[in-house]
Amino acid sequence: MSKRRTPRPKQRVEPKPPTKALVDGWSKDNNRGSYVDTDKALRQLFDTFPKNERLEDVLLKATAVNSLYHTRIHDIVSMAKHIHLQKIDRGLDAESIEVVDKIALVNVGTKMVNRFSFATKYCNWHKPEVYPIYDSYVQKLLMAYRRCGYIPYFAEEDLRRAKSFKGIIFALRDQYKLGDFTLKQIDNCLWGYGKDLYAKKR
Repeated sequence: MSKRRTPRPKQRVEPKPPTKALVDGWSKDNNRGSYVDTDKALRQLFDTFPKNERLEDVLLKATAVNSLYHTRIHDIVSMAKHIHLQKIDRGLDAESIEVVDKIALVNVGTKMVNRFSFATKYCNWHKPEVYPIYDSYVQKLLMAYRRCGYIPYFAEEDLRRAKSFKGIIFALRDQYKLGDFTLKQIDNCLWGYGKDLYAKKR
């Protein structure tokens, strides 16, 4: 009778701390290839239609973000109508963080759903240096940084609340003296490095 093997515990992937060298490396890496074309297309679209007063403009931008960032919103027309009803332009002009939550919390059938990742991306393309981008890879990397003690403790649910999420990102930037980098470069690093460490292929 063969002995049953005890499965080995999975090894945790320990990240490197968010140093200037790490951000610089991933920023340069993300400035090559298809990401450049994607960013150029979105930048041109949001510059051409900066306001959200017309539903058709919102629908164009929401569709582009949903498609190019793979945010998996199946009824993008309803999402665009939701954004249009929120009258977000004044909040964006005032750099109000509450705009993210206004977009994110949407009724789907009888449920209230939090489309937080999409909302951060939609706001980011209006004000890239005001609204950091949330993504599952960013979430995994930040949780690993918390576990390793690289950044102060926070509750996991804080990552899906606009004000606390922004506070965590800006605290990381200040703690590691990353002020010479744009928020876009820091976003690129957190996403790219997080994906490299935690993508399913690993």
